[in-house]
Amino acid sequence: MKAVGRALAAGAVLGSLWAAPSQGADVTLDIAYAVPHHRQMYDQSTALFEAAYPSIKLRYLNPAADYDALAQDALRQGMIGTLPDVMFHGYARVKLMAERGLVVPLDGFLAADGGPAALGYAPASLDACRYKGKLYGIPFTTSTPIVYFNADLVRKAGGDPDHLPADWAGILELGRKIDALDGRDGPIQGAVFDYKGNGNWSFLSLLSSLGTAPMNADESKLTLDTPQTLRALEILHDFGAAGQVDMTRNQWRQAYASGTMGIFVNTSSILTEYQKQIGDRFEIRTMPFPLESKDGRVPVGGACVTMSAKDPERQKAAWNYLKFMTGPEAQTIVVRFTGYMPNNVKAIEDPALLGNYYRDNPLQMTAVKQLSVATGWYSFPGDNGVRISKEIEEVLTKLGTLSVTPAEAQKQLIERVSPLLPQ
Repeated sequence: MKAVGRALAAGAVLGSLWAAPSQGADVTLDIAYAVPHHRQMYDQSTALFEAAYPSIKLRYLNPAADYDALAQDALRQGMIGTLPDVMFHGYARVKLMAERGLVVPLDGFLAADGGPAALGYAPASLDACRYKGKLYGIPFTTSTPIVYFNADLVRKAGGDPDHLPADWAGILELGRKIDALDGRDGPIQGAVFDYKGNGNWSFLSLLSSLGTAPMNADESKLTLDTPQTLRALEILHDFGAAGQVDMTRNQWRQAYASGTMGIFVNTSSILTEYQKQIGDRFEIRTMPFPLESKDGRVPVGGACVTMSAKDPERQKAAWNYLKFMTGPEAQTIVVRFTGYMPNNVKAIEDPALLGNYYRDNPLQMTAVKQLSVATGWYSFPGDNGVRISKEIEEVLTKLGTLSVTPAEAQKQLIERVSPLLPQ
């Protein structure tokens, strides 16, 4: 998957290639997105877009809590014909949207602008938004799973922040030592693995890191009965025994930001937000997501920007918006506001945009370095993908709270997922 890593870093060079604004009547695009705290990021881009395209106005709908909730909204809206013009869908939900005909293929728009090379898109980077050979979105945000450390708590527990553990055994051992500080320094969670929300991305990261997937290559057989799946469940169980307290994912994130969590396995997309929130209250360190298999990979997280508009004039406006949001200026805003990586090489090369950003922000390089082992975000086939994700999360919650053993959790996953797959 080295090509994937190179492609994700290659992005789209769009700044001088945007189509001219339509000279017709004003168009107002309805736009749906997930993750409420990203609103400021969209607002900053909106000001730039509307200045460049005065005949196109943007109306953002109330944000969905996460990408799964957004997918559910789209399914409901599709049934009654009230889909917005543009939606930012998680990579794992593009397949479902395409199968349902809720997003428009973009190949014709891309060809009319000269194809991927003319716009600066690397074809492999677009693969994250393809389904059955057709392009249904443009990569907008890209992240990888990483491991966060509170270096101050690491030191208090006798660890060395300059020599952090790179495997699960070492991470969990350090987590137990940090957890032993609980009571002496107030309530502390030693180590937490966020397995909740957004299409089971973090659990799928574990499976992928172990060189396996939930189904075989042609998706004709569920493969959750493997030793690798059991190993993934054992790792999650061990986090439950290393001081992890059952919380919502937002509460876990708040706990790390408040300094009451030693180790946190989560997405790189929140790194910039953490740096702003934490400041100099404690030192943040990051490490790559451990790979136990020589075939191990990490799935990219994030979203494709997709088009649902059917009217030709609205489609023209929506296409301009899609290109803008994956262009250098908007991608620079994304990177500086979050911990996502840019899908646009122009943003990286331009000193006025990201320029030396990564040189001056070494913590951000942890995720970038993982792009050489990046792979796609898996999604189950059929109409029950979102429901399957919820079923898996319920089992993982029981596992993380030590209510079931890894073997019992594996059995329950198979029993719950199997009936929801296409027969």
